[in-house]
Amino acid sequence: MAHDASGGKPDRQVVLDDDSVERIADAISRKPRVGVTSFGKNISRGLGLVRSDLKFHHKVIYALLVFLGLVLVWYGLWSIISVIPILNKPFVALATGIAVLVLTGAFFRELG
Repeated sequence: MAHDASGGKPDRQVVLDDDSVERIADAISRKPRVGVTSFGKNISRGLGLVRSDLKFHHKVIYALLVFLGLVLVWYGLWSIISVIPILNKPFVALATGIAVLVLTGAFFRELG
């Protein structure tokens, strides 16, 4: 074995044939990605606990946070719609809104 220039550990060279490379690649592709999945589940579980605690013990704060979220979504949509030139016309916006409600079935569900 050859030593590296720094005089430390010896260099090791691994020579693999094509079959070995294919088996390693196959094993790696079959290995489940546990780290990323469990990390996401842990975050989701933690947020669920915080949400249920807020919902149960701090109902006013939870209601205010939900209200704030709804207002911010409304403001964002309002701002986006004002940027789209065709939807700046009130009748076009009304017709588009009714068409969306009819296509989703929400228009008839609410009126009927």
